[in-house]
Amino acid sequence: MMLSELNNQLLASFLIINFCVNSIFLIGLSLLFIVLFCLVPTCLTGYCPKAEDLYPCECIEQFVTYIRCDTKQPFNLTSIFSKISKDPRAVQEKYEYIEIRNGKMVEISEYALGKLNFKRIEIDEGYFGLRKIHSNAFSYQAQNSITLNIKANYIISGPAPYSFYDLVNSFHKLEYLTYWSKIDSLEEKFGKNVNNSRGLTLRVDAIKGSPFSNMTKITRIKLNIGNLNRISKEAFKIGYFERKFVE
Repeated sequence: MMLSELNNQLLASFLIINFCVNSIFLIGLSLLFIVLFCLVPTCLTGYCPKAEDLYPCECIEQFVTYIRCDTKQPFNLTSIFSKISKDPRAVQEKYEYIEIRNGKMVEISEYALGKLNFKRIEIDEGYFGLRKIHSNAFSYQAQNSITLNIKANYIISGPAPYSFYDLVNSFHKLEYLTYWSKIDSLEEKFGKNVNNSRGLTLRVDAIKGSPFSNMTKITRIKLNIGNLNRISKEAFKIGYFERKFVE
């Protein structure tokens, strides 16, 4: 009789202990879910400047944080980002990219994006009014940006400070370049500072010398739309090799 009572007490104690352990586990699991679904997304999203300072551009926080300037109304890009550059948190933030689409803008001037950091700079399709980009337009971003996509068709590459070559060579870590406006002649000075290039999409009429000779990491060159009719003998020599990946 006493043995049976002892067994019942042990069983009851075991059940109580098991209940407590399971309860603690469930509480801990619940707290973990709270962290994952509430706290972690907050940590992962970046910092956005004040909407009124950025208008008509907007900062978007999804899986990455980026800025989009997609508007039909005229606005002063340089003025907006000069103001935002006074915000230390905005300057410290590493934005994934900036997308600019505005048919009213004729020129992107010097220091247009202030001191903000963007991994990619996207000047999108539909930018029919753009005619000039200052060679120092992205001078601050050029320290770290790896992608420059300029999908505007009518940019004039004139003498300094609106030179295509000076603009591209201002970038130090550029890996991917898309440039839809016509380049009359692609020359060797093109590859001065873009040795890390992996992919190029260009519109050219002629190639002089070996503009890709220092690009040992290049995997794809696409010569798009242009009336390419003059190509030098060593145009596609990369280092000591001649690559066969040109479209």
